[in-house]
Amino acid sequence: MLARWFAPALVALIEELVEVFDQAMDSSIWDYDRATQRRNGTTVTSPRSITDTGELKNSLVIIKVADLYYQMVWQAAHAAVTLLGRRRADGTNQPGRDWTKARSEIQMILMYAEKIKSQQGV
Repeated sequence: MLARWFAPALVALIEELVEVFDQAMDSSIWDYDRATQRRNGTTVTSPRSITDTGELKNSLVIIKVADLYYQMVWQAAHAAVTLLGRRRADGTNQPGRDWTKARSEIQMILMYAEKIKSQQGV
């Protein structure tokens, strides 16, 4: 019974989260410890965006596990390294860039509340 009421709101929230995560990836806010040449041919320093070819951003798959349970999974081969970082072969640490925490939960909730209010004409 509750699923019938909450499901549309949950789907709308997931859509908002996708937008927020995409914006976080595209924002030049990510510190990185060295300049690198991207696959698209540009050289970037710090701060930078996470987006290069768009492969990571476009690899998002949303899986409905149960009525009110969804998983968001980025399936690009480099998703985990980008999110969590890693230890490089030379012994230095590649910093992780956790785009899922780029915006505070409160900000996401406020954005969603504003969208609901505007849809309802409040």
